[in-house]
Amino acid sequence: MEALFQRSKRKKMKLHLIYINHNGQLSQRVVRVVDIQDEHVTAYCYKRKTGENVPEK
Repeated sequence: MEALFQRSKRKKMKLHLIYINHNGQLSQRVVRVVDIQDEHVTAYCYKRKTGENVPEK
């Protein structure tokens, strides 16, 4: 998955993420990776129109 995040950052590609949120429910977002640091990815969320930190692992 790390290569996918790197490619999104380099090519400014949108990614469609489906994940389990903190409430245990499925959530879906369209994001573009802005920065990658250690084990966290900062991505722009098109739904919320803001930056969000996403755990890489």
